[in-house]
Amino acid sequence: MENIKPETLRKKLERPSSMAAKWKLMPKGWKPPEIHVDPKYERLGLPGFFDEYYIFFYGTLMDKNMLAKVLDMSPDSERLNLRPARIDGYHTKLWGPYPALRHGPDFGHFVEGMAFEVHNQAEVDRLCAYETDKYLIDACAIEFLDIENSRMQKVFGKTFVWNGSPEELTEGKYNPSMSS
Repeated sequence: MENIKPETLRKKLERPSSMAAKWKLMPKGWKPPEIHVDPKYERLGLPGFFDEYYIFFYGTLMDKNMLAKVLDMSPDSERLNLRPARIDGYHTKLWGPYPALRHGPDFGHFVEGMAFEVHNQAEVDRLCAYETDKYLIDACAIEFLDIENSRMQKVFGKTFVWNGSPEELTEGKYNPSMSS
């Protein structure tokens, strides 16, 4: 901090700040308007808060029975609602018999799969454990294919992208019967 003479500092401190001057202009009894928060977001930022979102699957988790096993749910559960979807700007390669999602080559190149809405952190944790450290969860835009105009139904969600070495991957198309 620069050296300021005591009399200069005193003058600066005695002068009201611009914010204090603005507060003096407020009418007596004025209160800021009430902010109404959607009850879903009342706990935003607090421990235990979880904002539901969709995860896009493109491999073994597209199978409702496999997803039920991973999430420890009944395959008949209403919660296991998989929606046909696609994501733009990705491609897949194979890691053994399993698909591995990679960014690129460009937008206009789609990967089709299924989207599932997660409702709590425990579900996300189980999915991440199933995918292992070879995959990272990453943000993406999911376009639903189960409605007439899917371009009007996009949501921000997440998916699992390849986190291993590119040398471990081979060219090929995912075959669900080979990964069972």
